[in-house]
Amino acid sequence: MIRYIVAFIVSALIGTALIALYFHSACAQKIDAIGERLLLKTHAFYDAVISTHKIAAQKDYNHLISNPEAMCLLQSFKYADKEDQALIRGELFRLMYRQYDEMKVLHVRQFHLHTHKGESLLRFHIPYESGDCLMELRTSIRKANTELISVSGFEGGRIFPGYRYIFPIIKEGDHLGSVEFSVAFEAIEAELKSFMPQSDFQLIMTKESSFDAVFTRHQRLLSPSLWSEAYYVEASDLSRVNREIKSNSTISRLTALAKATPGFEKRLQRHERFAVPIVMDEEGYMVLFEAINNTDNEHAGYMVGFTQEPMIRAVKREYQSYFFATATALLLMLLMASMILRQYRRSQRDQKSLEALNVSLHQANERLERFINLQRSIVILTDGKRFSFANRSFYDFFGYENLQAFLEQHACICELFVEHESFFSLSKVKEGEAHWIESLLNLPARQRIVSMHDAQGHPHAFAVDISHYDETIYLVDFADISETMVEKLQLESLATRDQLTGAFNRTFFYASIETIHNLHQQNGLLTCILFFDIDHFKAVNDTHGHLVGDNVLQVLAALLSAKNRKNDYLIRWGGEEFLIVSGTVSMQSGIQKAEHLRALVDAHSFEIIGHLTCSFGVACGDAYHTTETLIQRADEKLYEAKAAGRNRVCA
Repeated sequence: MIRYIVAFIVSALIGTALIALYFHSACAQKIDAIGERLLLKTHAFYDAVISTHKIAAQKDYNHLISNPEAMCLLQSFKYADKEDQALIRGELFRLMYRQYDEMKVLHVRQFHLHTHKGESLLRFHIPYESGDCLMELRTSIRKANTELISVSGFEGGRIFPGYRYIFPIIKEGDHLGSVEFSVAFEAIEAELKSFMPQSDFQLIMTKESSFDAVFTRHQRLLSPSLWSEAYYVEASDLSRVNREIKSNSTISRLTALAKATPGFEKRLQRHERFAVPIVMDEEGYMVLFEAINNTDNEHAGYMVGFTQEPMIRAVKREYQSYFFATATALLLMLLMASMILRQYRRSQRDQKSLEALNVSLHQANERLERFINLQRSIVILTDGKRFSFANRSFYDFFGYENLQAFLEQHACICELFVEHESFFSLSKVKEGEAHWIESLLNLPARQRIVSMHDAQGHPHAFAVDISHYDETIYLVDFADISETMVEKLQLESLATRDQLTGAFNRTFFYASIETIHNLHQQNGLLTCILFFDIDHFKAVNDTHGHLVGDNVLQVLAALLSAKNRKNDYLIRWGGEEFLIVSGTVSMQSGIQKAEHLRALVDAHSFEIIGHLTCSFGVACGDAYHTTETLIQRADEKLYEAKAAGRNRVCA
């Protein structure tokens, strides 16, 4: 008997340790889900900002190559001797410096022309620095001038690192060089803060992509970051962002606390995005690290975000209270077992003492079971196929009186998992996996999420935690995270929809166009871009005001959406510009669709303004046509339609 009681005490101690480990793991998992949600949100807005600047750079490039005088000077420079090249360089600067001043208003920091050999022809930001060879130093310039393709991405440089957009310059088959538009992180940070005003952002760059790349005389513009000697930031006297961050005491403390977290240095060295939760002054924060690659697809640094997140503190408090209650219950059981043990030693032959021991143990088990039934999460014991136990939260959620009543209608809780791309379900169990438990254990912890309907038919999302109860039985805990999942799904919708018209936006386009293009190829269809805008829309705003203009955009989007097929995508490109991505069997089919939509708008009577027309540009392509090529072609055809008198289709 003594052996059994000692075994019980040891088991209780081990149980306490396991429960502590379980609560710690569950808390960390829930906080990781918060971090993943914030990383997703930041990544979506970051991609949208980068894509917006790419479109702006494309327009600046189109403006350059459509300037006959500039193109003639660039062609003359290619074949001139060094003395004449210096004169031509001055003429180019005088011709285009006003255009550079306009670019700076839109946050372009560097406007840079290169020769066909990859040498610096003219830096408008530092016109006296030119002639140095960039071909080997800059992958983007080498590709633009050898492969004659446009290149974009983050990259170091001789003067400043930055987000670069580089295009080859070709005149009538003659390769004249390339042009570069570079945007400073100041611009990225300002637009990100417009989406996430409660957050601050900082760019830290690897030493190789920043300090080692610039001219020696410009290295003073960079300084080591507080995160690591391997990462640099722009000096405070150059960067407004770093000047504000340096003077922010909250960010300084968050930096020190994040660096002190276990394994931080290793996570930084893995060059993958991650989040660090911090509780400081009774407030929750999340420090986000969005990994940035350069044009060689190599790690170039991190965009670090500092954001306040109250849910972190709330989650920690919740699980601390859970653990305290559990530990208290187990301590009471240990004290009870200790008292029983002393009593048993005093009277081993006393049958009443033995009966009292049995009663106490039975009561302790009942208390433990009652405690499990008090847990808000659903807890079950299963071997992956059959039930052996479910707590009170299980019955309350599904509306069953007992386990037998549930088993009369269902063999397994897994039958109730909702089929949805955002959640795990039975359809995702792979061949060779014994059951759904094994399938979940093979997934990363943040992907172990299922959805089930409650007794009233309302959907809920659950984070699933699995541990071994014994060799064949698993203890499975379903923690309700519905609020977090709703926020995530709402964010994904917000990030891909235009708020005024309800049409898709550019973020959706760049995230989905490759998948749409591939699907068209599999079905033997061409991808067709219908680029269109409203004729004389400025006159609508000037005459009737922007509220009427906004209403026109909403009605137009609704009118065209109603005529679109299921797999056609209406996208608001910007202002009064829209495009439709459609799968067609031929160019003629795409033209007919555009003509049908043009006539539909022409025949519609809009409230207040009455008659309105649109001009369309159409471009279709197959696997050999890039998205950029199709958009540029459709844009050119739209301008042809405008020049030809508007209210027409050009292809």
